[in-house]
Amino acid sequence: MESPLPIDYTLLRPDAGYEAVDKLCREAIFLGYHAVCIPPCYLTLATETLRNSPVRIATVVDYPHGFSPAEVKVYAAQMAILDGAQELDVVLNVSRLKSGNLQYVEAEIEALRVLTARKGVVLKVIIEAGLLSQQELQNACKICAAQGVDFVKNSSGVNGGSASPELIFQLRSLLPAHIQIKASGGIRTAEQARVLLQAGASRLGTSARILLSETSTV
Repeated sequence: MESPLPIDYTLLRPDAGYEAVDKLCREAIFLGYHAVCIPPCYLTLATETLRNSPVRIATVVDYPHGFSPAEVKVYAAQMAILDGAQELDVVLNVSRLKSGNLQYVEAEIEALRVLTARKGVVLKVIIEAGLLSQQELQNACKICAAQGVDFVKNSSGVNGGSASPELIFQLRSLLPAHIQIKASGGIRTAEQARVLLQAGASRLGTSARILLSETSTV
């Protein structure tokens, strides 16, 4: 069996309804993608549609701003796992990070890591790199590394800008080898995807239908 393409096929638009999410899931099976990333309210739908397929189910927690108290994030993560989420993309509390409250940020990530590790769920932390200074970027990566998250993700695609090979290369230099990187934001073509993977990403988040063996989207 071929390995899945390292793509989280994503649909997080607020106007996306039941039929659009179901279509996304079926396309992910057909295209051989690693996962879908969908709103939490459609996890039970995705669980049914993707039953007996290799496509994994991811959702977001506290998307897109990450403002909620840590306790709320943990509860939302628990509910998502109960509803079938196998991977969680959690928005870090950028406001707390930029305020210099690193202890709060680390405690939040620690609580989420404890939960996901116990449940066997992949934890991806969205750091909104485009909003951070160099020192804040280093602090975010240091916290994620210390807590052993599975992935650092550069952006929600809403607040933190697009993925660039320079940014992904920088993240790779700041993180230990066992912490993977998910590139997200503005990925529309196979060429963009290949360059980001070469720069150090091991997963891509995109709403575009991309075939990495082709020169363009389909």
